Formats: sequence, C-alpha cells, structure tokens
Amino acid sequence: MRSWGRPGASWKKAVEMGADNDSVADVNRRFTSRIVNLKIALQPHAWHPPTDLFETGQEYTIRIEIAGMHEDGFSISYMDDAITIIGRRPPFNPKCAYHRMEIPYGEFTASVQVPEDADPGMASAEYDNGFLTITIPKSKAVDIKINKNEG
Repeated sequence: MRSWGRPGASWKKAVEMGADNDSVADVNRRFTSRIVNLKIALQPHAWHPPTDLFETGQEYTIRIEIAGMHEDGFSISYMDDAITIIGRRPPFNPKCAYHRMEIPYGEFTASVQVPEDADPGMASAEYDNGFLTITIPKSKAVDIKINKNEG
C-alpha cells in the first residue's frame, strides 16, 4: 500500500511544488493541463465506477471501487471545486469470446464536488484492494477576534 496521487508523482508533493510560488489557480491549471491531452473525460463511452463521498469530523473521503488497476493507471485532478479521476482499465483477456460480460473495461471517469470547507491542497490518495481512496482534510476554522472600539 503506497500513498500517491498522479502517475509519476505524489499528490501532496505536486501540490507542494507549486504552493510556494504559485496561486492555487496556477497549481490547478498545471494539474488539469496534463489531463486535457488524454481526451478521456470527454469521451461519451467512458464508464463511471461506483464512488462514495463521506466525511468525519476532520476530513472528507472519496472512495472509488475500481479493481484490477495499477497505481499508474489513474490520473487525479482538482478544478472548479471538483476532484476528477480518470483512467483506463485494461480488459482481462482481449483475445476471447465472452458469453457474459458485466465487468466494464476501458476508459472511465469519476468526478466529485468537494465541499467548501475541504482543503484539496493537503489531499492524499492510496490504492489498495481494488479501492482508490482520496482523503481531503477539512480546513481549520479561523477565529477572528473583533475588538470593540470604545470611544
């Protein structure tokens, strides 16, 4: 089990690379610019794996059931308050005649709107036992003290 986010780079490391020098919009643009060339998300025949979004007191979790994959088979991006996962699951045996085929193969996409209090810049992801799990911490509440001007 290894934490990761995108093929060839960790999610957190990729965000950190741009966090010091770039705005969040620049970091997001860098993530999505790599995905546009894949032309997967816009394909009408892409299937959608079962996806859950749930929360605890400290974080949001996106869990996608996608067995039969390798870590380098996913691409994860964040743009317009949504996390999008795209990839391609290869067929089990492409040189056979199926009598029954219920397991989808080929290009897939899943997109989840991220709640406003999530901090996607601190997200992490891991793939284990056929589930891709993306954990997004909640932003910490900031208390602003207002001094009453007496005068």
